[in-house]
Amino acid sequence: MRDNVQQVARLLLEKLAVPQVADQAELLEALTSDEWWEGVTLAMLEHARRAIRGLVQFLDRKKRKVVVVDWADDLGERRGVDLPIVAVGVDQARFREKVTAYIRAHRDHLAIQRLRRNLPLTETDLGELERILIEQGEGTPEALARVTGDRGLGIFVRSLVGLDRSAAEAAFSARLAFGGLTSGQMEFLRMVVDELTSRGEMDPRRLFDSPYTDRESTRIDVVFPDEEHQRIVVDVLREIEASATPAA
Repeated sequence: MRDNVQQVARLLLEKLAVPQVADQAELLEALTSDEWWEGVTLAMLEHARRAIRGLVQFLDRKKRKVVVVDWADDLGERRGVDLPIVAVGVDQARFREKVTAYIRAHRDHLAIQRLRRNLPLTETDLGELERILIEQGEGTPEALARVTGDRGLGIFVRSLVGLDRSAAEAAFSARLAFGGLTSGQMEFLRMVVDELTSRGEMDPRRLFDSPYTDRESTRIDVVFPDEEHQRIVVDVLREIEASATPAA
């Protein structure tokens, strides 16, 4: 049970761009530590339960398809296999905690500021940030790669600190004339900007998922019947994602 609660707390600490989560940051940090659980009381557990039960809605939903298989084992000839292993001695969970804590506490770092403001990055910017995170987390480049995943360090950092609202709005206003948009179109863009502000980026495929498909008034093909405007919205989202990777 403790491991489950700690895992939820770790995932929520990646969502501090959400105000409600940020309000409970101190408690979430405590829950991830082993010290909090030493001599824990029922009252402490109840307080934690009440504090974070309303925050789980902000966790990313993972859809998993159920696959049913029916096959028999087939044992072939034994052979050696190379397994990629993170350097011995690296506690991956603890390393991730240290890395995320450093990022949240140093939002004024040049590379992090550029990510938040949707400004172009250089290899030098990201390389220096990578060096610092490995040093602060007491890990290795391989451990950091496991933390950031396939999408890279830039997207990972932005998912923790969010995208500056004015920067998100500016990205759309540079391609769309806000003065000529309807109230419905402006409301749709506000939803998109809200997600960019809290999550740091947005895959264009999200436009065809909930909550954008929940109502007709939030469907992009209804709000923007002109395909050219639909393409612009998708292009802006891709440009924002691309800005989190170093320019050539």
